Amino acid sequence: PAGNYTVEVGTAPDGTELSTNGSITVTLTPGQDYTDADFGFEPLGSIGDFVWLDEDGDGVQDPSESGIPGVIITLYDENGNIVATTTTDANGHYTFDNLPAGNYTVEVGTAPDGTELTTSGSVTVTLTPGQDYTDADFGFMPIPASLGDYVWYDNDQDGIQDGNETGVEGVTVTLYAGDGTTVIATTTTDANGLYEFTGLTPGTPY
Repeated sequence: PAGNYTVEVGTAPDGTELSTNGSITVTLTPGQDYTDADFGFEPLGSIGDFVWLDEDGDGVQDPSESGIPGVIITLYDENGNIVATTTTDANGHYTFDNLPAGNYTVEVGTAPDGTELTTSGSVTVTLTPGQDYTDADFGFMPIPASLGDYVWYDNDQDGIQDGNETGVEGVTVTLYAGDGTTVIATTTTDANGLYEFTGLTPGTPY
């Protein structure tokens, strides 16, 4: 019969959200067939992928380079508001699910100890309805390490560097690989008896 009615749509199907109002109020006249009580659902998308240890520092994911777990990732909307945060799993993967279309920025958190970024620290994504964006990747390379110190005149022959014992200049020092036979580098002590090997890969036996 004629009268005032409200039409309301139920729960959104999985992977979607309303793109229209969830209810419509209709004032029905006698004999009227009202055919505009329509409801639209937009497919939701996702953003994510991988944080990896970029061992060669080239910013490219090589098959042999593994993921980094426990890295915090933050997702922002186009107004700079935080939408969500997550952390990479045991294999370095992460995903932000159930996202409507829009402009987003993905930002990687603090570098793991002993590493530095080889990619940009943030990725801007224009997500279309239902799109799964899987190229928001971040690479970290090991910060090169160094090894060295001092060669000195041990005047009292006690094996301890005393304050009055001076350095020895021009002594050749050789760095070997962990096998004890492969030469990595050689250097000589400076005027103060100091030497240093730089640009070394962290964790490698020397």
